[in-house]
Amino acid sequence: ASELMGLLPTFGGDPATVGQKFKTYVGIEVLIWFPGLYAACYTLQPTVRIVSTQLGARAVKASSEWLLQNAPKWHASIAKLSTRVYGGPHKRAFAEWVLLNKVLAPVSFPTKLWIAHKVVERQTVMPAEYMASLQPPAGSPLAGGMAGDAAAAASELAGGAACAVAEGAASVIDGQAATAKQ
Repeated sequence: ASELMGLLPTFGGDPATVGQKFKTYVGIEVLIWFPGLYAACYTLQPTVRIVSTQLGARAVKASSEWLLQNAPKWHASIAKLSTRVYGGPHKRAFAEWVLLNKVLAPVSFPTKLWIAHKVVERQTVMPAEYMASLQPPAGSPLAGGMAGDAAAAASELAGGAACAVAEGAASVIDGQAATAKQ
């Protein structure tokens, strides 16, 4: 197992957190990136907006003519596919979503890995910093032994309360058992 950990990427941190970083990445990908990009494609309609410009219309016409001359079979299949894709808003949004996922992958994939790394690192560092911030300042009346005494008193109170609850539960159970015997 230790040989395998040497092969896994550590994302610049502790190898023990690689699994948590991967889970965080999957959460970002599935719960944020995929639905967010689909919603953007559905509402913003990027291909419709591009094709509706003069430059976009000229680019589509030029590429269509080039394909018709050099690869007529591809032209026919692309023309057939585009009529199906633009048949409904959900189909168009899905096609744009797939295209943008592929085009943006070289930038979005490392960015999502970096975000996952930062989230997990913050979760592992923050508890220690938070606990350190809870310590009373050096000059305060709670500094020194009093804070420890307060913690011990709270622990004793909690333990006493737990004992009282346990004793109460035991007496209820004993009472039910005595009633059942009669």
